[in-house]
Amino acid sequence: MSKRTRTPSPPPSPPPPPPQAPHPPLLPALDFLSRVSREVPILDLRSSSSFLSVRLSPPPAAHEAGAHEAGVATVVNLPFASLAADADNRAGELPPRDVEMDLILPQAPSPAEASPAEVLSFFAATSSSKTGASRKPWRIRNATLGVPALFADPPPSPAPPAYQVTRDGPLPFPGPRLWKPDPMVETVLAPLLAAAASSPTPPSSTPPPVFTVLDLGSGAGRDVSFLADFTVVGVDYHKGSPKRCLPLWRHRGVAAETQAASTNLKKPSEFQGLIDSHGGAVHAAYCVRYLNRPLLSLISSSSCVRVGGYFAISHFTCEADGTFPFAHPKRKEVLARGEVEAVFAEASGWKVVHNEVARDSDFGRALLNFVAQRVR
Repeated sequence: MSKRTRTPSPPPSPPPPPPQAPHPPLLPALDFLSRVSREVPILDLRSSSSFLSVRLSPPPAAHEAGAHEAGVATVVNLPFASLAADADNRAGELPPRDVEMDLILPQAPSPAEASPAEVLSFFAATSSSKTGASRKPWRIRNATLGVPALFADPPPSPAPPAYQVTRDGPLPFPGPRLWKPDPMVETVLAPLLAAAASSPTPPSSTPPPVFTVLDLGSGAGRDVSFLADFTVVGVDYHKGSPKRCLPLWRHRGVAAETQAASTNLKKPSEFQGLIDSHGGAVHAAYCVRYLNRPLLSLISSSSCVRVGGYFAISHFTCEADGTFPFAHPKRKEVLARGEVEAVFAEASGWKVVHNEVARDSDFGRALLNFVAQRVR
């Protein structure tokens, strides 16, 4: 009786590449330069050494008023290799995905540099390569290679130039940034904290406590970096949070003023331990797009925020008719109208200093921006 031979099964097919948005065309250097806009930032993805050697930068007049105020292009260097690196990952410095930008790509082929196709695919992907979750691609307007022709001096023009070519000059530190802090943090909370921190303190034989602010659910740590005139602690239980935060804070020059705390904010004992480690109370705490209802009640009813200090939250809320016509976040993770106000009204000792409903820049979702001050 002859043995039956088993036909080997074919190897599994490789997974399909993630869906992508259309790639922008790679423009010749002169075409790219002719389209440099005074409104669109430039992301230079070459290595740090290449950028230091020669780069596009705002004209001298822009350094006095700031690139945005002078209406010239902002140029930021983020080496492409650092955007997917395991260590010193700088993806947290990328702008929101609705911000349009131009790209300068590394020259290829090179063992140390990604190919233009790899770079453009990174920015055009519409799903995460790790989780498969859908996401918006970045808005890339124009792209070009960092070839020598790109860094020839701009021709004379009667109009103010949008850029200049800098060779071997020192880099400003911290450099310009592509991201913006949360609007509530930037325009409402930061001025309140600055005024509180500069207020005179009564004479005392003991030094005043360090002015400390907690960012609860700090994510990538951008708002922490923005508020680093104070001692700011980014609190997040996600194991990847320090990996995102620490490189950002270091490259922004605020590592000494910032801290990352891995704290499970769903456990009151861990939150109280965090408060105790800062002298039993902090000067302010805030949440941006992080909702923890038991924590809201705990903060409003306890003395974890010092008298005169602030609690602030910016989070999704339903429409005036009670609906939330968006897929994300889930309805149970959306605030009802008046929900936060009721929590702090029930707990005596707080005064509401800011309360508005705004719209987010991604999809126009309703956002509650709320700030209360502890008065007793």
